[in-house]
Amino acid sequence: MVVRMSEPPFRPREKLVEKQKYFQSIQKHTYLKGPLDKVTSVAIPLTLAATSLFLIGRGIYNMSHGIAESMPKVKTNRVKYPDGWQLIEPTLSRLDANMREVNLFQLRPGYERLCCLRYIQPHDHNFRTTCLCRVPKHLREEKIVECVHYRCRGCASGD
Repeated sequence: MVVRMSEPPFRPREKLVEKQKYFQSIQKHTYLKGPLDKVTSVAIPLTLAATSLFLIGRGIYNMSHGIAESMPKVKTNRVKYPDGWQLIEPTLSRLDANMREVNLFQLRPGYERLCCLRYIQPHDHNFRTTCLCRVPKHLREEKIVECVHYRCRGCASGD
């Protein structure tokens, strides 16, 4: 004996497909797809609500403390020159060009070629003098002496 069922069997996959088609027909663009759509569908409204509450709270704070809601000042890189600037500008530009041409410092003789700035710093060496590699070769003794820091034998002495 065959029993006829008045209702079709329950098929959840078909129901899900029907619901998806229905929502896609209502909304032209569907942004949430995949396993995280439930998380994002909850997280996005919560984020928007929290942001709006924060902004509303700041507005209430500003109103209660008398802070004016105004636009910030526009900052520019332009300098407002004083009156008469056009008269002295060529002279100042000429002086600026001359200052760029001049050497900033004079090198002492024998210091033209330096391997390292540590060679001329007296606090790093014995007797508060410069490094041994700064001594000219004709003034050195017969034995070979190396720098204790870099093992230099006189590369910057100028000889």
